[in-house]
Amino acid sequence: MVIDGSAIVAFLRGDAHAERIEALLDDSPACHISAVTMVECRALLLARFGEEMLREFEKLVERAGIIIRPFDRVQSALAFNAYRRFGRGCGHPAQLSLTDCAAYALARSLDVPLLYTGQDFALTDVEPALV
Repeated sequence: MVIDGSAIVAFLRGDAHAERIEALLDDSPACHISAVTMVECRALLLARFGEEMLREFEKLVERAGIIIRPFDRVQSALAFNAYRRFGRGCGHPAQLSLTDCAAYALARSLDVPLLYTGQDFALTDVEPALV
């Protein structure tokens, strides 16, 4: 399973899906996160919620054994293809951001579901981990 930043933020904030996200993290044999998503999460959590939330994120990554995956050439091609199909400004209702495209690409390259919240990814062809 690959985890998107939306699921990280929802979990750390205790949003409606937090318990389900925790269960999926506990039950998944392997959970991956793109290095691009790591940067996005760190920046967003620091800017919106401060140092304490950033520390909680780092603890979560360690505690859950989330594997940080480098953004490589294959993912770059998959992410660009996702952007052309589903990206902001390309006419598709999903309106994926570049970091969304990185998470999508990692899930597709590993052929595993993507754990996310919200509706953007639901409008794509990526397999969801959260139903």
